[in-house]
Amino acid sequence: MTTSTKTYLEQAIEDGHAKIGGEGKTQRIRYVAANHSERWSDPEEKIRAELWAELIYKYHYRPERIRFEVKVPRRTPNDLADLVIYPAIDSELKSPWFVFECKRADVSDAEFAQAIEQACGNRASLGAAYAGAIAGLTRRLLRFDKFPAGERDKNILTDIPIRYGKPPEWRFYKNEPGKDLAAIPREELRAAIRKCHQTLWEGGRRSPIAAFGEFCKIIFVKHRDEKNLDRPDGQPYAFQRRDGESAEVLAARIHRLYKDEQEQEPDVFTDQINVDPPILAQCVEHLEGISLDRTELDTKGVAFEEFMGGFFKGDFGQYFTPRELIAFAVEVLNPERKHMVLDPACGSGGFLLYALDHVRREAGWQAAKRWFEEQLLGPAQA
Repeated sequence: MTTSTKTYLEQAIEDGHAKIGGEGKTQRIRYVAANHSERWSDPEEKIRAELWAELIYKYHYRPERIRFEVKVPRRTPNDLADLVIYPAIDSELKSPWFVFECKRADVSDAEFAQAIEQACGNRASLGAAYAGAIAGLTRRLLRFDKFPAGERDKNILTDIPIRYGKPPEWRFYKNEPGKDLAAIPREELRAAIRKCHQTLWEGGRRSPIAAFGEFCKIIFVKHRDEKNLDRPDGQPYAFQRRDGESAEVLAARIHRLYKDEQEQEPDVFTDQINVDPPILAQCVEHLEGISLDRTELDTKGVAFEEFMGGFFKGDFGQYFTPRELIAFAVEVLNPERKHMVLDPACGSGGFLLYALDHVRREAGWQAAKRWFEEQLLGPAQA
């Protein structure tokens, strides 16, 4: 986002770089500098539009250097590259620099793998240095100025270089403006969770409950990494894939993080993470751009319950209390910091989480109230 309220695409529309016109299925988006328009109801177009706007405002590429549906030579049948960046000195747009393939956010792992190969094939035909496949929050970027054409495992580009610059070693840094983790909407979190479960399920090799068990361990590591108080501001998070890092090296770091947490809380998780490195790496790529800590409690609760409900309700007889009823009950109870809250049949912990959030909000309000009283009346009178 460019601000706390506007997305990059909203900013691009406000600045006149893009226009959306029409209604319903006839609605279209027009990219002004490229003189190109597409049907706006297409889910893949929304992904491409957000990426295009991000390239302009986050990575500082000029709209005039970005083109859509670029014809790929020597491909049969005729193929078109979704999005292409051209160098600043290439006034005739003849030397592609970065080639992207965009897919809807909820594609399967197999579809995403195919998108990666399509991006790489288009890149090779166009002679570009970089390629990328984008499916919502899941991204796979590759560089071919450093790795051979057939390398996939170690060929990891962490982020899009800013204005043709040097690729960064990491993508996400604690409290670094423009590089920190961000809260996400409910639908994006749901999509990320579904993709993680699909990856861990491995086409039926694991049962749904076993896949969920592994997911809990991974999400536990992710959350604790975000909450690591020993990490100084400006340092990279550990739960992400580093530039040029193989799946095995990434998996070893995730296992170390998990082991460290096990030693501090030996009763929380007693089993090891039982996931092969390539599968674990895919899960990290699905989740690394999400801030679980900053995403609202209700967003997380609903997303997780909808995810779990698909197999828990049918196979295990679990049913979840509506969030509105939970919120109402907690407000009526009005728990305080000194109270002990018990829920013997807690399921996904909805009542406990809302009670905890209520107490935290009250504590924050009381602290703010005391601060204002001290400012107005002085410490002694307050």
